[in-house]
Amino acid sequence: MPELCGIHNEIPPPSALTCEEGYLIFMNENQSVVAWGIRVSDLDEDDPPTWQRNNTEPAGWFTEDKTFSQLLASMFDWYRDQGMWDEQMLRTDAS
Repeated sequence: MPELCGIHNEIPPPSALTCEEGYLIFMNENQSVVAWGIRVSDLDEDDPPTWQRNNTEPAGWFTEDKTFSQLLASMFDWYRDQGMWDEQMLRTDAS
């Protein structure tokens, strides 16, 4: 759903994904302060661990201590709690 991929953080479409420093970047913070990635070596896992990179000095990767699905679930929960989206956004006109 495109409307969920840019509410605050930006999740690019698969064709725009990039790899940097051995990580597949799957999400960028809305002001490009941080990026989230999955180690390329972990891509064969069903639900790989996620990492966050601080894009300011000293730049570096830090574990999120969450799997991919846990990170996205916590982000969408935060969006809901902040009033950025609700269940109505998830409904389509096709009924």
